[in-house]
Amino acid sequence: MRAKRGKDKGQDDTGLWHRVAAGVAPLPAKAKRKAARIVRAAQPAEPAKPVKPAKPVKPAGRAAPAPAKPAPLPPLSPAAAPGLDKRSFERLRRGQMPLEAKLDLHGHTLEAAHKALAAFIERAWERERRAVLVITGKGGRKDAEAGRPRTSLRESVPRWLNEPGLRPRVLAFAPAQPKHGGSGALYVLLKRRR
Repeated sequence: MRAKRGKDKGQDDTGLWHRVAAGVAPLPAKAKRKAARIVRAAQPAEPAKPVKPAKPVKPAGRAAPAPAKPAPLPPLSPAAAPGLDKRSFERLRRGQMPLEAKLDLHGHTLEAAHKALAAFIERAWERERRAVLVITGKGGRKDAEAGRPRTSLRESVPRWLNEPGLRPRVLAFAPAQPKHGGSGALYVLLKRRR
C-alpha cells in the first residue's frame, strides 16, 4: 500500500508540473533585460575571499608570549618637554607654578642622592604633587687627587630623571630661577596620577 501512495504522489506531482508549465509564457525582451539588471546588482562585485582558519591553539606546555613592551618615553631636557604644552613649560621655567614639595640633596653622596631622589619623586607623585623643587647645589669642586671636576649632583639629577624608574612619573624639568636656587636647583613637574 505504501508503494501505491508513492506512485500516486509521483504521478500527481508530474501532472501538477505539466499544468503549471502550460500556463507559463516567456518574458518579453524588456522584462528580460530588467530581470538581468536586478540579478547582476544582487551579485557581489568581487568573489568572496576565503575565510582564514582560526589560529591553532598552542599546546599547554608552552609559556604564553610576553606582552609587548611599551615604547620608551622620549628623553627630557631643560629645553624640551615632549607631552607638555608650550605655555605650561614656560610657566615651569619661569618659576610661576606653585611648588608643593622640596628636596635638598646638599651633602649627599651620588648613591645616597639617587636613592633619595627616587623616593622623593615616588612619594610626591603618590601624594599628587605637581611641581616640586630639587636642590642639587652648583657642584664644580675639583677632585683633589685627580685634579678634575668630579661628577656633581647637578649633572646627575637630570640623567636620573630620565631613567626608566623615574621617567614615567616626570613630565618636565627646568633649571630654577635665582630666587629658588638658580642653576643649583631644578623645577620638576610630575605627571598626574591616573
